[in-house]
Amino acid sequence: MSEFRRFRRPESVLFLVLSACFGAYAIYRLVNIPRINYFETVYTSVAIAVAVLAAIVVALPQQLQRNLALSTIALAVAGLLGGLLLPLAGVSPEAVIRQSVALLQQPGNTAGPEIRIERAADNRSVDEVLVSLRQAGIEAYRSPSLRSQIELADNGTIPLLPLSGIANVTTANCSEGDQQQFPVLRSDRYGFNNDDTVYAMTGDRIMLVGDSFIYGQCVHQEQSIAGHLRRKGYAGISVGVGGNGPLFNLAALREYGRALKPKTVV
Repeated sequence: MSEFRRFRRPESVLFLVLSACFGAYAIYRLVNIPRINYFETVYTSVAIAVAVLAAIVVALPQQLQRNLALSTIALAVAGLLGGLLLPLAGVSPEAVIRQSVALLQQPGNTAGPEIRIERAADNRSVDEVLVSLRQAGIEAYRSPSLRSQIELADNGTIPLLPLSGIANVTTANCSEGDQQQFPVLRSDRYGFNNDDTVYAMTGDRIMLVGDSFIYGQCVHQEQSIAGHLRRKGYAGISVGVGGNGPLFNLAALREYGRALKPKTVV
């Protein structure tokens, strides 16, 4: 009977209600919000933790329960007031959370949790993107396809077979998945998919030879393999083009390897 009376105390009822509410909230999020990102994970994890801790508190001594109940009520009131007053001051509660996450990161650490704002994907075709860019006064072209040039070179329509795209122009790549920004890049001085500043990087150069995987087809320039290398401080230079095979790769290696003198070829 004494154990039953423990659950009838106001502070016990408070924590039992908290445990039930946060437990139900966590279950709701797990069932109805399957898409996982940083904030969804935090909200669900906090709800589970509060539900478990509130259930544990019921077993604690009465005086400790009362102290925790008063602290919980004070925090709840402060949170509610903050949620009401921050928007009046022009501050978004989500912006406060983002700033807190940024402050918790180690100095120089840019690999923190991804913060994703859900927007509709940019599902325009390459032609639609090209029209949009040119209407804005931007000289833009498609990403290169060298195999389509072989017949032109064989029949003499063009004097030589190109190994890259047009140099120093905006290039509409392609888009796959649910990217919210269509991948548009700027070709380097040789017409490849590299940030042209790579040629000013110190250290030994790494040349990557290959097809669309090396070119970085359908992703942003910094998301290509060479882009990842550059972000790590390596002078990664891609001479890959979509559709390239062994002969194109050999030609690119001979043509540009002599000029760039890479320490490593991948």
